[in-house]
Amino acid sequence: MKTLFISGLDMSINDTKLQDIFSPFGVIKSAHVMINSLGISHGCGVVEMSSDSEAQNCIDMLNHTILLDRTLIVEFKDSPVKRNKSRNHSFVN
Repeated sequence: MKTLFISGLDMSINDTKLQDIFSPFGVIKSAHVMINSLGISHGCGVVEMSSDSEAQNCIDMLNHTILLDRTLIVEFKDSPVKRNKSRNHSFVN
């Protein structure tokens, strides 16, 4: 799995800055900060690395680090923990 989900991003981080953060750890195929219809960041993004080992290196080096007074969470995009959290949500009318 080469695609990473990053949360805890400062609202000032854009695609270019996100790429700059991850580029020391390997070749980036794409880096995108999620924004709303007004162009305001959701504080999360997706980075696709060129290999699984580079993606794992990003997790090892950047997960739970502090960037601009915020704690980054870096994980594989479809990690089992993330899937289980979304399955456990229930909606009540």
